[in-house]
Amino acid sequence: MTVAARLNDRQFRGHRVRRIPHPLDDVIIAVIASYRTASPSERQAMAGELNGVALGALGTFPERLAAVAVRTRSVEPLRQGLAGLGMVVGRLSDPRAYLYPLAAVNHAADLLGTDLTTIIAAMARELSEAALTEFRLFVSRNDRDKSLKAFGLQTQGEGDTFRYW
Repeated sequence: MTVAARLNDRQFRGHRVRRIPHPLDDVIIAVIASYRTASPSERQAMAGELNGVALGALGTFPERLAAVAVRTRSVEPLRQGLAGLGMVVGRLSDPRAYLYPLAAVNHAADLLGTDLTTIIAAMARELSEAALTEFRLFVSRNDRDKSLKAFGLQTQGEGDTFRYW
């Protein structure tokens, strides 16, 4: 069993709406860090152990990390979020589920003075071809179709209370 199986616990159900930061964030970040440094075969094994709870937690975690990126003025949480989302590409029942977290990451990248294309390019070695394809398809949308509004998302708070909702 890999470290990724830790995310299969039901305590991760509904994690998207918990306060930021939350102790479970550290567990998810540790899994993502392990995935990012793993070999391709180890990554495949990790992804294969994820159940629906883990897929949901990783699939929505980029929204939380996008908020952390804005709060800390750092691009690294956006990279972590994309790596986590890359773990679930092709495994979620609805492929449109990628679009919501990508909209948040895209918005945060803009607020930080960078863009999603640059971040994806820098992470190409850490992402599967399937993830790269999905993420690049999102980037190719016109601005209106990748905005927060297009996905019914909005921001809330500022400074240490900033989050995507």
